[in-house]
Amino acid sequence: MTEWTRGGLESAAPRPSSRLRHGRRSSPPQALFRAPRHSGAGWPARSFTDWVGHMWSSSRALMRPRLLSRLTRQSRAGKGGGGSGRHVLGTVTEREAALIRQDVPAPDPGVAVYENCFVPPARIDAMAPLTMAAGAYRADGTMIAGTGLQRPHGGAIRETVLSYDELQVNGEEYAEAVYGGYILPHFGHFMIESAARLWWVARNRYQGPVIFQTVLPKFPDYAQRFFSLLGVSPVVLDGAEGVRVRSLIVPDAAAMERGGVHRSFLLPFQQIAEASAQKTGPERLFVSRGRGVGVVFGEATVQKALRKEGFAVLDPTRATLPEQIAAFANAREIVGCTGSAMHNVLYSRQAARVAFLCRSGSIAPTFPAIDQALESYESFYIYAALNPLPTTSGLMSPRLIDSEACCRHLFEAGFLSRLPKIDPRDLVEERDLYMREWRRLHDAKTPPKGRAP
Repeated sequence: MTEWTRGGLESAAPRPSSRLRHGRRSSPPQALFRAPRHSGAGWPARSFTDWVGHMWSSSRALMRPRLLSRLTRQSRAGKGGGGSGRHVLGTVTEREAALIRQDVPAPDPGVAVYENCFVPPARIDAMAPLTMAAGAYRADGTMIAGTGLQRPHGGAIRETVLSYDELQVNGEEYAEAVYGGYILPHFGHFMIESAARLWWVARNRYQGPVIFQTVLPKFPDYAQRFFSLLGVSPVVLDGAEGVRVRSLIVPDAAAMERGGVHRSFLLPFQQIAEASAQKTGPERLFVSRGRGVGVVFGEATVQKALRKEGFAVLDPTRATLPEQIAAFANAREIVGCTGSAMHNVLYSRQAARVAFLCRSGSIAPTFPAIDQALESYESFYIYAALNPLPTTSGLMSPRLIDSEACCRHLFEAGFLSRLPKIDPRDLVEERDLYMREWRRLHDAKTPPKGRAP
C-alpha cells in the first residue's frame, strides 16, 4: 500500500488500467422512509424524515427509465448534433442532453490598440446580479467597446458593466499595457472570466503590465499564484486611483461564462501545464468537493469504490494550485462532481476520459464548451442527482446524488472494472447526513417564533 498525501492528494495502491482510451438505480432502504401523515399546514405531523420520504417517493415516481436507456444509447452513438466525444448518462431530460452534446460557436478573438487611455477602479453597484461601473476609456471619456463583462442571461447576453458618468483621471502612467479585465472572487469564475483575455499575453509571451479591475478588494491567493506561474505582471486596481496608459492593448475575451470557449483561451493554461507534465502524478484521479463548500452526499460512497480500483483522491481545498495543476496535467482518467475544481481540466494534457457527476438536473454549459475546445478526451456526464429538498442556502446548500447509479454508470463507461456492491448502510448514512445538514442550515437561517429576522 502506498500513500501520496501531499497537499490533500491521496491514493491507494494504483492498479494499471488497460481501458484508458475507449469505454462503454436502486431504491433506498424502504425501512428508512415511511408514508407521512400531513398536518393541516402541509408539514408532516410525524417527523421530518417522513416528509423527506414523501418527497423522495414523489421524485422517484417522475423518473422515466425508458428515457434513460434511450438517451444512453443515443449519446454513445453520437447522435443529436455535434460533440460525438461527449456522452450523457442517467436521468436527464432530452433538452439537457442535447445541450451537452451540441457544439457552441466561439468566434475568433481579435485585438485592438488604443492611444491615451484611462482605466479607473471598478465601482460595484450590486452583487446579485453583478452590476458595476468599470471598463477602459478613451481620452474623450467614452468607454472602449469590449472592455465590459458579458454574461448570458434569460436567453440573451447581458452587459454587467456600465460606463462612468464622470471620470477622475489620476494615478500612475504607463507607456504600454494590456487590459486584462476583472478579478472575480470565485475560483471557477476566475478561471473562465478573469483569464479570458490572457490568450494574447501567452501567445506573444508579453512581459509588460496587465491591468485588472477587482470586484472585491481582496486579491485571491490563487490569482496571485496563477499569474506568477504564467509570468504575468498584474496591475491590480483595488483602490481609489486608476492608471493612464499611452498605448493600451485590448484583446477580446476568448471565453464567456455559460457561453462559448475558443481554442485560443486554452493557451495560458496549457503553457502552465506543460511544466507540470514533467512531474509525477496518478494516472487515475478522483476530485472531491473538499471542505468549506456545499457538501455532495453520496460522493464518499463513489470515492470509496474508485479508491478500490486505484484512483487517487484530490482535495482541492487542501492542495496548492501547483499540486492541482500537476494532478490534472498527468491524469489519464478524471472523475469529479461538477463544480469550480473541475475547471482544472483546462490543464489536462494526458487525459483520455473525464466523468462529470452532476449535482442537479442541469449544469453550466461551460464544461462541455471546454470539452469542445480541448478535443482531447471523451467526456461522460452522469446525471444521478436526487435532491428531494429545496436548495435554500445558496452555494452551501447540500446535495444528494444516487451513489449506486453513479457507480453503475462509471462501470458502464469503463472507469470501474466491475460493478461494486454498495453497502446498504452507506446509503442510509448518506441520506441521513444529507437531511441533517439541510435541517441544520435551514434552522440557522430561520428565526425562532416570535422574533423578527
